[in-house]
Amino acid sequence: MRSIEHPVQDLSNALAHACFEGFPVIEYETRDWEAYSKTKTEALIKRTRRPSTYDTEVVGMFPQMWGSTALGFGGVGGAAMTTAYTIILKCGRHFAVYFGGRHAYTVESPSPAFFEDAKNQRMAACSQVVKYIGHDAFETPQLNLQNSRSED
Repeated sequence: MRSIEHPVQDLSNALAHACFEGFPVIEYETRDWEAYSKTKTEALIKRTRRPSTYDTEVVGMFPQMWGSTALGFGGVGGAAMTTAYTIILKCGRHFAVYFGGRHAYTVESPSPAFFEDAKNQRMAACSQVVKYIGHDAFETPQLNLQNSRSED
């Protein structure tokens, strides 16, 4: 049963997941050193890289009580009230939420409800995450659920 006994481990697990697969790659432009060495002209090329801990911000970390040992993931869990750390990480416009150090969902440009729930330290379970989908004038928001299996 997950609990709040290992906050450093939960945060470490969340940061590792966010950097290695939870957040999308970062695109940037840099000098094309090969072209510069040959022609001495300024040329830029596009590159990508994985986010690092320097790109990731811990927005919140707080204990949250759940109605079962399944935390906010749903499914079969013991009927015991369970407290686990909820961790919210940010990289650019993406926010990743973790329950007990495990990835729950990632939302791009979340709605005001997301920030209100973070302020109140009561994040929604995976089954209710649709209320966090924000609206951006330039791009369609993306939602990434940990357990995106459909139920028949």
